[in-house]
Formats: sequence, C-alpha cells, structure tokens
Amino acid sequence: MPILANPLAFLRARYGAGPLVVAAAIPFLFLHRNYQPGIDVGPLHIDLSDLAVLAVVVAGARALDRRLVAARAVWLAGAALALLIAIG
Repeated sequence: MPILANPLAFLRARYGAGPLVVAAAIPFLFLHRNYQPGIDVGPLHIDLSDLAVLAVVVAGARALDRRLVAARAVWLAGAALALLIAIG
C-alpha cells in the first residue's frame, strides 16, 4: 500500500530523480518557443525550455556512474560545445 500513498516518492526511491526530471522536461522541450515564458538578462533571452535542458543535464551529471567518470574528456568536450553554442 505505500506505493499508492505516494507514487512519486516510490519512483524516486526506486529509480532516482533523473527519470522524473526528464519526464517533467519533455513538455517544455516540445512546446513552441512563442508560447513559452522567458526572461531577458542583459543580451540573453532565456526560455523555459532552456531551463528544462539545464535541469536534464544537471540530473544526468548527478547520476554519473564511476564507469562514466573515466570518459571525462568527452564530458568536457560536450560542455565546451554547449558553452560555444550558448555564447554564439
């Protein structure tokens, strides 16, 4: 019965927060940019989908396994590419 009392807590305890973050981010990733709230910070415009992508990346980084830490060069290259895309 504890599963029915709090299903999100059960899923988080069983699988972690990563799948829940991805599931929560999917609607914002497919919603058109014109219909999303956004904020202007200087020359930057940040949409809700940008924050959803950031949440997925952070959740993925937190869920890293020791086997994936060995691929640090790939993670650094991906972060550098994301930074270049954000700047450009």
